Amino acid sequence: MDNKTILLVDDDTELCGTLSQILRDEGYNVISSGDSLQAINILKQTHPDLILLDSHISGNNGTELIKEMKKIDQDVIIIMTATSGSIEEVVRIIKLGAYDYLIKPFRDFKRLILLIKKALQTLNEKVNFIQIGFNKKDIKIIGKSILINDVFEQIQAIAKTNITVVLQGESGTGKELVAREIHRTSKYKNKPFVTIDCGAIPDTLFESEFFGYDKGAFTGADNCKLGKFEIKNGGTIFLDEINNLTTVAQGKFLRAIEERKIQHLGGRADIDVDVRIIVATNTNLFDEVKKGNFRHDLYYRLNEFVIDVPPLRARKDDISLLTQYFLEQANVELGKNIKGVFSDAEKLIMDYDWPGNIRELRNVIRRAVILTESDFIMKEHLPSEIAYNSHLPTRQPTLEQQGGLVQISKTQNNNCRLHEILENGSTLFEMNDIIVKEFEQEAIMEALKRAKNNKTIAAKLLKIDRKTLYSKLMNMNSDTIV
Repeated sequence: MDNKTILLVDDDTELCGTLSQILRDEGYNVISSGDSLQAINILKQTHPDLILLDSHISGNNGTELIKEMKKIDQDVIIIMTATSGSIEEVVRIIKLGAYDYLIKPFRDFKRLILLIKKALQTLNEKVNFIQIGFNKKDIKIIGKSILINDVFEQIQAIAKTNITVVLQGESGTGKELVAREIHRTSKYKNKPFVTIDCGAIPDTLFESEFFGYDKGAFTGADNCKLGKFEIKNGGTIFLDEINNLTTVAQGKFLRAIEERKIQHLGGRADIDVDVRIIVATNTNLFDEVKKGNFRHDLYYRLNEFVIDVPPLRARKDDISLLTQYFLEQANVELGKNIKGVFSDAEKLIMDYDWPGNIRELRNVIRRAVILTESDFIMKEHLPSEIAYNSHLPTRQPTLEQQGGLVQISKTQNNNCRLHEILENGSTLFEMNDIIVKEFEQEAIMEALKRAKNNKTIAAKLLKIDRKTLYSKLMNMNSDTIV
């Protein structure tokens, strides 16, 4: 285990002594402090991975300490402890950035240890339903497929620049993690990273939430409020599902990213902002432009660099690696020791289409670990839609991810087609041209099917560029194009 450092901030010396010994036995480095000012200095000097913070250390308000600690280290994990706490207080603490809130005295130190282990997982995997995992020192790609390696190469290419990035992919494919890794390797890495769900902000609140407002801007505006752009100035703003923004909000957003200036609602002064913009969508934005749902000027402003995050069904070679990863993660989280997946269950997992992508796979494995009493996950531990999937399609010719080859069995239909060509009196060279052309079309159709008609992904599967793919599609009969 990479020895993580935990800072205990509590003036209860007896409790600190007990916790320190327990945590050291678990392999952690432990630093204790009974004073808030000393704790702040320790944070600045040693940068611990996790802080266990008493809410009333040395008479100070723990909420103010959280604010100060988060200013020093945005990524530090803080677990707040207290002798009591209302629901309102817990919500306020979590909103300030605390990972969790525990009531003392601790009746079960095992529960505390499991919570700490779970919290520290976020240092290695910022998003739980992911296909790429990173720890603090090294970069580790969970997957060996061409598609996921291509995504990582694009991350490396774009991270050092300041241009806007569009992440396209289905829900559950891990777009936020890709955004976080772009941030982590950019010049903004020591600044805040904030995620905004564009579908959760109505038009009436968009301007005040994004750009802030001045005192007296509207009824109830008793104080000046900073917007998300201003608060996160110097950092990265990740706009999730930007296609959910209304056209009114799109227009206001366009000016902000074009000029890198904002104005408070009710204000007149321009405020310069320096933020990295990354947006994500589960639809094709160009299609939304054609439908009139998305402004064309905003589309062309955002469309500087597009990364297609592939669906799980297009990267079958990665499923077993991801399954093992999520199994190990669930073992730690749930305190279990499941050794693996039985062969019949593994085949079902590999055959399933995974419409929910990485998120669905993680949840399925986690559920199976909860249900499993033996050493292995079996068929009966899987959801019914996977374990008894009677509508699984008969396997068609499949595209081999690594080689870009199509494996076609010698079926009766193929024999009939060969007989038909022979009956037409074609020469051997003509037969070769016909068969190669049909084989190529089947390969293209299979790739498009795998990629859900995403031409960029299909071209990568076939190991050709988009221009070549479009050219071949134009030469195919229109009734064969999906």
